[in-house]
Amino acid sequence: MNIKKLKPDQSFWNALYPLSCLLLFGLGYLFFELYVACYILAGWFGVFSIYNLIALIRTHNYGYIITTVYIILAGLLVASIPTSIETGNNTFTRYMAIGMVFWGISMWAQMLTKQMKWRGREIFELAAKSIEDTSSGYTDRPKPVGTTEYSRHQLLSFAEFARRRLLAIVEINPDSVRFYPIKMGQEALSLLEFGKNDRDHSYVSFDFDGPFSVYISEHDYFDFKDDLAFDLLCESLGNVYRDFIDLYRTGEEKAIFQQLDSLGYGIFS
Repeated sequence: MNIKKLKPDQSFWNALYPLSCLLLFGLGYLFFELYVACYILAGWFGVFSIYNLIALIRTHNYGYIITTVYIILAGLLVASIPTSIETGNNTFTRYMAIGMVFWGISMWAQMLTKQMKWRGREIFELAAKSIEDTSSGYTDRPKPVGTTEYSRHQLLSFAEFARRRLLAIVEINPDSVRFYPIKMGQEALSLLEFGKNDRDHSYVSFDFDGPFSVYISEHDYFDFKDDLAFDLLCESLGNVYRDFIDLYRTGEEKAIFQQLDSLGYGIFS
């Protein structure tokens, strides 16, 4: 049994989108009529498909292509309902429904195999796994944690892998690569970069000339049940990403996800 050091996930963001769909459709139907409610819901599907396109651009995770197509089909299906009622011809609606079944199965396959799961919670859990010392609390500063001998090409290659497999949001600078581990349910605002600054988001930064450093945000630090020794936690988080890079370089990418999956978190946590 894994004894988790993070507090239970109380994020509500995963439920926000389906609830907002129900709310918008219900308000449209209540204050207007079925036709208007359908068009409002179809428009909201359109907005969410744009978000998924942004996520695709920022992560290169192909699962976002599947979700984008699924949501577009859902929007077209809902938008076609008024016309099908008026004309009695529901052929287009049926085709959209069939498409949604196919793409929906593909989408759930991606989710169940954790291809679209943000791994930040597991990464923080892995970093804290060996730390029992609670002798020191939070410090609002980046901490240098060592040096590496990775080439620029090796760091950039791993950065693309980490971006695609949702191990982090990646930021490539002229002299370094930064990895921002994002917890499941907290990815939306991070992807849209609302209010992003270095104090809000934890990161591991690898300089191309060797040194690497870690910053843990106040929010992420106090998401642990105990006040873990800050310096040790920073070092451990940096070592997690260094170990990931080493596994990636030797072609053992599966071992990365075996470590993360062994922590016992579900597909939405």
